[in-house]
Amino acid sequence: MLSGSSDMLEQHSRIEHLVDELKQHSQALEEANRELRRVALYRSMFLARMTHELRTPLTSILGFAEILLDHENLSEAQWRFCGKIQSSGLQLQASLNHLVDLSRLEAGQSELFLHEFSVREAMKESSATVARPAAKRGVTVNFELPDLPTVVSDEGKLRQVFYNFLMHAISRSPEGPK
Repeated sequence: MLSGSSDMLEQHSRIEHLVDELKQHSQALEEANRELRRVALYRSMFLARMTHELRTPLTSILGFAEILLDHENLSEAQWRFCGKIQSSGLQLQASLNHLVDLSRLEAGQSELFLHEFSVREAMKESSATVARPAAKRGVTVNFELPDLPTVVSDEGKLRQVFYNFLMHAISRSPEGPK
């Protein structure tokens, strides 16, 4: 009978040891989760700060490039270089907008405004929005969509997707005659 009690004591001791190990691992996981949340918060703060810090000079660069392209008598090479500055700036601006959206999502600050609207009209208006940058590059934007039913979505976010897609396509298209 003593050997049975000894086995039970040994088994009980092993269980206690396993419970203690489980508690230690649980505490370590809780600490790791706290650290991950802290790092995520700092990363979000960094993203928000950097996008703001980069947007201000980028806005100036894009503004000056547009002024040069619109109002200065530039040689063809200078005009091409300014066009490249503007195109690269627009790509950077789109990337910064994505980072802002990402930091808002992570911070739980992004909201959807759902309502019914025409995809065709949203696409038509997005095309009109990019007409000027497209014309500056000598690129023509044409689209043909069949009659589509209306959808329920966030129209502003969908328009942003259309705009980003079109601007990317414009920036990647070969320059045409001006």
